[in-house]
Amino acid sequence: MTTTRRHSLTLPTLFALAASATAQSGGPTMAVGQGFSVDGATAAAIPALNFATVAVTATGFDATLPAPYSPPLPIADFSILPIPATVDVDALSIGLDWVVTDGTNTGTATVPPGSWAAVTYSVTRATAGVPGTIVASEASKAEGAAGDVFAYVLPGSTLPPPIVGIPLRGQDSTEISVFLPGQGNLDAHDLYIGLIYRDNPQLAAMLPPPTCFFSVSDATKAAIPAGWLTTPADRSGATIFSTTWIPGPLGSAGAWGPVTVAYRAIDFGIGSGEDIDGIAIDLVRGEVLFSTDLALGPPRNPLLWSRLGTGLHSIYVLPAWVPNPGPVVTAMGISGGPDDLDGVCALDPGTLGNPHPADLDRMIGTWSQPVAPTLPTDLQSIVVRRFDPASTTEFVTSFMTGWPPPAPQVPGFALCAVTIAPPQLGPYVTLGLSFRPDPASQYFVFEGHPERCEWPIPPAFSLSGVPLSVLWLAGSNGGLSLSHPNTISL
Repeated sequence: MTTTRRHSLTLPTLFALAASATAQSGGPTMAVGQGFSVDGATAAAIPALNFATVAVTATGFDATLPAPYSPPLPIADFSILPIPATVDVDALSIGLDWVVTDGTNTGTATVPPGSWAAVTYSVTRATAGVPGTIVASEASKAEGAAGDVFAYVLPGSTLPPPIVGIPLRGQDSTEISVFLPGQGNLDAHDLYIGLIYRDNPQLAAMLPPPTCFFSVSDATKAAIPAGWLTTPADRSGATIFSTTWIPGPLGSAGAWGPVTVAYRAIDFGIGSGEDIDGIAIDLVRGEVLFSTDLALGPPRNPLLWSRLGTGLHSIYVLPAWVPNPGPVVTAMGISGGPDDLDGVCALDPGTLGNPHPADLDRMIGTWSQPVAPTLPTDLQSIVVRRFDPASTTEFVTSFMTGWPPPAPQVPGFALCAVTIAPPQLGPYVTLGLSFRPDPASQYFVFEGHPERCEWPIPPAFSLSGVPLSVLWLAGSNGGLSLSHPNTISL
């Protein structure tokens, strides 16, 4: 087990926090690294940020802001994007989103056979959420839901039924340090930035230099530099700008190229007086998901789909075979009225015959069916690949949250096991054991008492494609609970 830091909170405070923990983050994107930006009010309260900053987190749980990160040469450095501090970045994508549709122009969310797909998203401060969903539950808390990252696994995904078709909380604001009572608002995010460029720079080096697409809030459009514009109409919250990383000569630092107009409001079928405040661009398939600020235009659904270049858009909808077809955003826990998205990212790791362009299956695991159907599977888990530039070592890292029945905080244990055989067959080898609850753990303050295990990948196995499955078990005198097996390609 790996435990590297301690919190300075007092024990009574720690126990009070733990006693109130009745929920937990979970799902296949739990705790995944992000590139994110916050709004002006949040930036004013967090001196380390301004609303033009794209902060980059590593996968995990952390009560402090990510330390300034300089990736190894010649990897793109998102901390030096050429964006002045006077403009508010409120939509973000690096074009690696995988937007799943049925291939028509109807915006119907259709997962390819054998795949799983998810939408991760953030919401505005005014969002109340559909009653009974995790979005509504988070919105009712003192800190609200606007600093959280949610996830929705699309129906048709080949993942266990308990996590398909319902909104999940992938990261709480406390877990990425955007925690400000009633104030914290994460208003743009892209998980590919964290998962690839922070967690896996060794794999990022195999990809073409990234292009960063972003929009600026309507409230700060007057501060858009004149050099970014081609026509006066481009000074708009609905304009998508872009800049591409230019690697330096061997052994030298690179830089971002000039900021240019990538797409205009008309390219999405909206007016230049509107504001695109969430975007997920899929350059491979030429599709996009986006959200607009509902206060600045005609009434719209909060999640729209478009084929790039057509100037048309439609509501992103579930297929007709789903028991409750209709807008995807409603199933994501977003209702009418003031509810709105302000960040969106689209994920599909692909399959062996139809891989993600960044080979995402090497960076994030896929859940499969339980190994012991008679035992509860209350535990949530994530498996990712991680590279340590200092030691030039690749690791498999797994996090777990959750407790066995009957209740949280009952003294017990958690263990982590792995296999390279089919996940339902094993055999599993135990590689980590911890006793819980543990006030000395750096993860004790978080809901679900996360646990972490990590193992170096032997160089001979790196990029071999060998599947490694991780299974968690937690026990107490009240019972046992498992995670679903979670498999990643080495």
